[in-house]
Amino acid sequence: MSQQYSLRARLVACFIFVGVSAPSLAAPALNQFIQNIWQDNPAIQAGQSALEAAKLRKKSANQAIYNPEVEVDVERTDINTLSIGVSQAIDWGNKRGASTNKADAEIQIAQAQLQQQKMDVAEAVLIALSNLQSVNNLQKLAKQRVSLMQEFVDNTEKREQAGDVGLQDVALARVALSEAKMQYANSAALQARYKAELQAAANIMLNQWPELSQEPPSPVAGFDADTFIQQLPNIKSLMAQLAAARSNIDLSKAETKADPSFGVRGGMDGNNALVGLSFSMPLYLRNTYRANVEVANQEALQVEQTLLYATRQAQAHISGSHQRYKLTYDAWQSWKKNGLNSLNEQLELIQTIWKSGEMSTADYLVQAKQNVDAQETAVELAAQMWEAWIEWLVASGQIENWINTTK
Repeated sequence: MSQQYSLRARLVACFIFVGVSAPSLAAPALNQFIQNIWQDNPAIQAGQSALEAAKLRKKSANQAIYNPEVEVDVERTDINTLSIGVSQAIDWGNKRGASTNKADAEIQIAQAQLQQQKMDVAEAVLIALSNLQSVNNLQKLAKQRVSLMQEFVDNTEKREQAGDVGLQDVALARVALSEAKMQYANSAALQARYKAELQAAANIMLNQWPELSQEPPSPVAGFDADTFIQQLPNIKSLMAQLAAARSNIDLSKAETKADPSFGVRGGMDGNNALVGLSFSMPLYLRNTYRANVEVANQEALQVEQTLLYATRQAQAHISGSHQRYKLTYDAWQSWKKNGLNSLNEQLELIQTIWKSGEMSTADYLVQAKQNVDAQETAVELAAQMWEAWIEWLVASGQIENWINTTK
């Protein structure tokens, strides 16, 4: 009997060390899995279309603003007159250059927004994978607990028949078995829920999902937060928005400058050749367009302050997520080093004491429950470590790079 329980304890210990160990998704599976999700995700496809539209807008902005104009003048009197003229307006304030710079910044905005969409999708999928892996491990523990309690009921009934324990002990054992079965049912229901959440996050249906099998890397030491901040999609987007706002200031200033038109014409006035030059320029008297410059200045100031606020928030997020990951990672390492063997020894010890009659059935169940609860806590700790790792990847803007390089 003791050998059976010792074997089960070792099986549980092995499961915790190998199956629950906080994971790193296996490489080509993870890479291909996420790439397929990115390729088929409607939000990302919309972001890709927005990027292509921004590129086309730059192409359009880089075209000449004014086309030449042709004018034909025919007059029939005593003297017939015919003239043909060509005129061309000049982009005196370089509106074309300002519009092109603004369009170039809008491309950078679309690129950053696309990167943010990919990061959001990857984050949701990885968290859903972590949740599913965690509940799968909890379900294995629940199944193991049902098996252990069933064996405990069988042994208690045998001992009751031999007169070693009373009917109350048998009743306690059966209640413990019922509780274990309910926990198993709850974990199965939770598993179905997390599968549905993963399907929604991934936007695909699979029979076999990637598994989390190894630990994430150890926490980064001595990192430069500013380096990570420059890689964040939202910071990139705001920096590009600031560039676009400044280009819009240049464009507004250019629009305050009137664009002149020059023309030349030639023809016949009766029997005489006719040659003429023309010049025209709008007079910005009733509207100088200076108000548009003030609006553009205030819009740029707004983006600048938003960027400053977002940068400070990013610094706090990076620092906080790194600290959380370090704490959970260290706690997991400590658990692997000390907690694992302790649970194994405790399970064997309480079984031996109960068999010898020195421990009541109620006390045995209390300590056995504590043992199982500790195992479940280890599973939850592994899930928290993985969640903290994902949060760090998002906070530091490294999630896409990590997915592409994970082996």
